[in-house]
Amino acid sequence: MKVIFIHGLGQKKESWNSVCDNLALEDVELVDLIQVQNRGQVDYKNLYAEVKAICQNTDEKVNIVGISLGGLLALNYAIDFSDKVNSLVLINSQFKMPKILLSIQNIIFRFIPKRKFETMGFAKENFINIANSIKELDFTDRLKDIQCKVLVINGDKDTVNRKASRELSRLIPNSELVILNQSGHEANIDNPVELAKIINNFYHELL
Repeated sequence: MKVIFIHGLGQKKESWNSVCDNLALEDVELVDLIQVQNRGQVDYKNLYAEVKAICQNTDEKVNIVGISLGGLLALNYAIDFSDKVNSLVLINSQFKMPKILLSIQNIIFRFIPKRKFETMGFAKENFINIANSIKELDFTDRLKDIQCKVLVINGDKDTVNRKASRELSRLIPNSELVILNQSGHEANIDNPVELAKIINNFYHELL
C-alpha cells in the first residue's frame, strides 16, 4: 500500500520523519514541496502540479496524508481524481480559505526579515505568493464528490482549524473526525507518536 505524505507551509518533508518512524508502513513517499522553488517562483498552482505528478507516478490507487497546506493539496487531488485515491488523511486542514486571516498573515510576513524564513524552507517571497494564491480556494461544493474513506484529524490545541475539521467530517460522505491530544497546528511535530498510532489504526481498518 503506497502512502504519500505532504508537509505544510513552514515545514519540510523531514517534518514527517518522527511520524514515519512509528508507522507500520513499507511503501512511503515524502513529498518535497520546497524543491519546487528551485524551478522559479512558487504559488499554489505549481505546488498542486507537483503533487499531481507524484500521485500519478504509479498505477495503483494512492493513500495521501496531508497537514495544513499539504491537506489542502491532498483534498484537491482527491476531488479531481476521486477514482485514483484509496484513502485520505487530513490533518488540521481547511477546505474554504479564511481570507481575512490570510491577509493578516501576509501583512505579518512582509515585516519579518528574509533570514527568518531560511529555516522554514520557502523563501519569503514564496511564502507570500502561496498565501496570496490560496485565498480564493473553496472546495465546499465538491466535498461530496470524494469517494474514498477519509480520516480528519484536529489537534486539541489547534482551535483555528476546529470548525473546518468538524465541517470536513460532516460534508465528506465516508469520513470520521479524531481529536489528537497534546497537539497544536503542527501535529506531526507536536505529538508524532500518537499521530502515528491514529494513522496506523486507520490503515489497519482499511486492510
